[in-house]
Amino acid sequence: MNPGPSPAWLQAVTELLSVVAAAGLAVLVGLADLPPPPPQSGTGLQPPAFEPCGTGSGGYLRGQLHGDIQLTIDWADDGMRCDGMLRPDEAGLRLIFASASDADGPLLVIGLDGTPEELPGREVAANLTIVDEGNGRFFNSGSGERCWAQASRVKPEAGGYAVEGRLYCAGALAEVNGPGAVTPGELEFAGRVPATGE
Repeated sequence: MNPGPSPAWLQAVTELLSVVAAAGLAVLVGLADLPPPPPQSGTGLQPPAFEPCGTGSGGYLRGQLHGDIQLTIDWADDGMRCDGMLRPDEAGLRLIFASASDADGPLLVIGLDGTPEELPGREVAANLTIVDEGNGRFFNSGSGERCWAQASRVKPEAGGYAVEGRLYCAGALAEVNGPGAVTPGELEFAGRVPATGE
């Protein structure tokens, strides 16, 4: 008898581990030359090691979260931390956002399917991960078609790509390690992705 598909929570955990590695935390075996992680917090969640985007960066994240995390997000430039990466298989990209002023606030990771050249103007499947950094909770859209995004702009620039677009999800994101849920409103985002995968 053929085994069934992997459970959604397992796929979500895999995605989360990949995201943490993208933030430079050396939790995935086989990612070479990453620095050692900082000491763990009391929740067991290690803070991401990425910096504020910088004044005039053009980066932003706007939208609302409902449910177990109630928050209006209006982050931009040096008011937020941001990072990005191409997926190792070069079949997608990830953008990472968090508030620069709230170390325990949520961290959001937007994953888009498709190469930078394929993305502009298309609606594509997306994955959204929300990490409640202060409480060690993870919420993920899972492997099904729950979230979609449209990249209005993917502009090549020195060393990478500037990416801008919108993301929306049909329903709540389940908590990976508990019974909770977070429902995101439409998110508007802009960030930068280096030209090489990590």
